[in-house]
Amino acid sequence: VTIFPVPSFILPAPTAILASLAKPNYSWVENTLVTAAEIFGGYALSVVLGVVLALLFSWSRILTLLVFPLLVTLNMIPKVALGPLVIVWFSYGISTNILITFTLCFFPILLTTVRGLNEVEPDILDLVRSLKGSRWQAFRYIQLPGALPYIFSGMKVAAILAV
Repeated sequence: VTIFPVPSFILPAPTAILASLAKPNYSWVENTLVTAAEIFGGYALSVVLGVVLALLFSWSRILTLLVFPLLVTLNMIPKVALGPLVIVWFSYGISTNILITFTLCFFPILLTTVRGLNEVEPDILDLVRSLKGSRWQAFRYIQLPGALPYIFSGMKVAAILAV
């Protein structure tokens, strides 16, 4: 920056960056809390909606056939390209940043949870049905415990993406 005449609004000098961080009016705590609220809000929303939607997909074959291909297609959109569009569409603010965090975290959670719920041994589900187990019991005792590693794996990937 000092060798080439780069304008400071494009790339400020490292000394200028350090000087701005030391200013007393920077509001470190407030800015950190806003950023944390945006990250955790988007992450929590994606965990809740991702797991609930994955449960609906595991229970409804028609819903899976209608909506799941659309969601897989939406997952292929580059998130870097989606960020500026979301800011233009919804203006800049906390809710927009929560939405961007949600789009980053939602798909890994959804896709891994759906995979975990679908990768249950068919023989075990047949055994539950032959023992007159309800659909809820099969879900509660077989599918959900078997899908927990996938759910936590998706949550871990989403947490890394959110930060």
